[in-house]
Amino acid sequence: CLLEIKHGLPFLMRIEERREQTRVDAMSDKELFHDAELQLRAGTMDRVRARRLLETLLKRPLEASMRARARNMLGTVLRDLKEFDLAAGAFRLVIEEFGLGDREGARAGMDWANLALYTKDFAQAIPLADRVAREAGTEYDRYEARWTAAFLAMQSGDRERAIADFTRLAAECTGEREIAWIGRDSAKRLETLRGR
Repeated sequence: CLLEIKHGLPFLMRIEERREQTRVDAMSDKELFHDAELQLRAGTMDRVRARRLLETLLKRPLEASMRARARNMLGTVLRDLKEFDLAAGAFRLVIEEFGLGDREGARAGMDWANLALYTKDFAQAIPLADRVAREAGTEYDRYEARWTAAFLAMQSGDRERAIADFTRLAAECTGEREIAWIGRDSAKRLETLRGR
């Protein structure tokens, strides 16, 4: 009580921040990444803290795959915080370092393209999704990128392209394979686009 009166609340906040920083500094890279993930779960949802943890983690010398995952997660957090330019920068760094053929690079490409749902920059986003669809290293990522491009075309008002893309995806993505959801979703979107 006397401490609060003498030094005020900012003093206590600085002490708490130092304690938190000491705790964070003592954590391993995996613990820090896991803690950032925990901040993004429904029960916690503290994006500001997740951002701080990820930025701290990215100052460390990290194994390449950990660095890519942390940057992708940071990009998503920055997007949710409406820091769109910073989010794009985080995704761009992953792509520059790993390329779109890498799983994390492909994820960064799709996440960067999906920023258009917030920024409405479809002219940049759709070609990026198309590029991921050509260059991604796995069949799943290529199909997901094609679906992303079709969805972005639909959102941009390019009905003709969306119908053409969803028609091909509905025909190609059938059966029990990992991509079957893309076929089902594409068929539903086609019904909507055709007014059924």
